Order: sequence, then structure tokens, then C-alpha cells
Amino acid sequence: GTVAIVGTVAIVGTVAIVGWLSTGLDIEPSGALRDTHSGMDCGGAAVCGVLALETGFGPSYYHHDDVSVHGLWPQVPPYGNSQCLRPKSMAPPKPGLPSCYSAPSINPDHQQWFVEHEWSKHGTCAGSASEDDFFAQVCQLAQGPLKVMSQVRKNAGSLGDMATAVTKEGYSVHTVDLADSQLLLSACGSRNAHGTITWKLAPVTSFAEVCGGGGPAPALAPEPQPSVTCEPNRHGPACARDADCSSMGGCVRCARSGFCTSVRL
Repeated sequence: GTVAIVGTVAIVGTVAIVGWLSTGLDIEPSGALRDTHSGMDCGGAAVCGVLALETGFGPSYYHHDDVSVHGLWPQVPPYGNSQCLRPKSMAPPKPGLPSCYSAPSINPDHQQWFVEHEWSKHGTCAGSASEDDFFAQVCQLAQGPLKVMSQVRKNAGSLGDMATAVTKEGYSVHTVDLADSQLLLSACGSRNAHGTITWKLAPVTSFAEVCGGGGPAPALAPEPQPSVTCEPNRHGPACARDADCSSMGGCVRCARSGFCTSVRL
């Protein structure tokens, strides 16, 4: 279960892998290794994916003073065989940033864009009740492992030390991202009594046991009506370039999510 990283080489026991630690291995709490070359297999769970956690040691926006959550990413094709289950509601979120994305040391305008990006790219395939429900689950899932990683960082530990520590605490490290210094923990989702998805951290080999079956299929949300203005905390009109947003009320630019936004860079 011990992980050592030297330069760009990750060593797990006697196995060395260059680049991303996952290019083939899933490290489970028992220390067992699982081949993941073919992508993540949900194994009977409605959805499956990874919870990406930043150590703060990476480059650019991945370099910051403490550990933080990046996001929850359903492993839809070609990354795995997870279904893309749409949220039950496309209602706009509550004002403000989700609790685990509101670190005072990070630019709030960038974080607002980042949250919009995580929702549009990943959250809309997670089967949650709503955007608020999705980020509430992300923050809840991240709380335990981030506490472990934060303690390791306070003790001057490395990315490899964090991978070892969270594994010892019972979390399954699916990927160690050497380029951006992140840990990606495996997670699966099962249908709850409301027909939406509840996500849980679990080893890939336990997906069927932890998340298999359960409840009716989530209801698909109706397609959101296109907006012709930009309002805080919700997508504006679809766009391809900044010029597409110039005539829209309250819009200042085209965000990377592909929608006009009122948030300035």
C-alpha cells in the first residue's frame, strides 16, 4: 500500500509506472492492485467515477496553500462505462459558491467560473437532484480524505505520502496525477428513494456491493429553456466566442463552458 514517487516515476510496491500512476493500476485499501487500462467498470452500479483532490503542489491554478477539491467526474465513455444520468432539476443554484470551493486564498471570480465548468462538464452527468445537490455531495465526499491530506501537508509530506495516508484510512486511490499533483479516488453512485443518485467512495472491486441496484431510474430533467440574458449563478445563452455575448443583457464574455456569463475574468 506504500506509494513512492521519484521524479516522474511512481512506485507501488515493486511496480513502477511512468506518468500517471493509474495508467493501469487501482490501489485499494487492502494494498491490492487492479488493472484499469480498459477504463473504469461500474460493475453493476448505476454510475461510477472519480473524486479529484488537489494537493496544492501542482502548476498554475493547481498551486495553492492547502489541499482542495477539484471535482467529481463520472467516468462516461471513453473513460469508463458509467451512464450519463441527467439531473432531476435544472433549477439555478443558491447564490454564492459551494462551501468546499470558497477558499479565501483563491480568486472568487475564477472559482465561480470553475464551479460553472465542473457542473456543465461533469455534474450534469452525475444523476443528482440538482446543481446544489451535486456540489453538496462533492463537498461531503471530499471532507474526510481532504482532512487526511491536509495533515500530511502540514507535516511537509509529499504527493506520495498523501496517497499512502488516504489509502491507509480506507479510501481507494484510483489515480495519482503526477502532472497536476492530484489524487483521484474511486466512487460509485446508487439510486435513492427519490430516484436520484447518491454517491459513495468505494474501491472499484466493491462497486456492485456498495452501489449495485436500488430504486427506480432517475427522471430526466426537461431541457432548460434558453436564456437571453446573463444572471449570477446560472448559465446565459450558448456561445462560441465573446462577440456572441456582446448584445445579451448582463453578459460580458463567453465562458469556457460554452455559455455567456456575467463573471469577468
